[in-house]
Amino acid sequence: MPDDKDILNLIEKEHNPYMNVLGAEPVEREPKPEELDYFKANPHVGGMATEDQRVILNPHTTLTPEQQQYVKQNELARLIMMKKGVPEFQLTPEQQQYFATMNQGKPYGPEEAIRATILGRIVSGDETAQNPTPEQINYAKQLHSAVQSYLNQVKK
Repeated sequence: MPDDKDILNLIEKEHNPYMNVLGAEPVEREPKPEELDYFKANPHVGGMATEDQRVILNPHTTLTPEQQQYVKQNELARLIMMKKGVPEFQLTPEQQQYFATMNQGKPYGPEEAIRATILGRIVSGDETAQNPTPEQINYAKQLHSAVQSYLNQVKK
């Protein structure tokens, strides 16, 4: 007989708009030659969710295998948002300031990209999400649950 925790987990999964968005097939692929060139020139970039809706990791990074797994979680969350849309929420003043100049003194990008980055970073435990709000944390919890469910499916 399921206990209260099992029932709450089932309810959460049924009401999570991000659950099963990625399906059960692997979405990770090897980088293409032009992506490898980019990664080689940018070893600080751990990976990315691509336009063909795949996740690629940077083979030129100095990240540890554990850190690469966090990058993968971040990029899987971004991939889910590419498919379902990025939630609307307000940026905090700290987030606005941080992302205004983080790209070599230039803005990071459009606000939607900033929101996706913030949620992906919360999902992967990256503290550079800059003091997330409860609303942002709630979205990230749903994304994290969907990412973990996907990773468990593809592991089988």
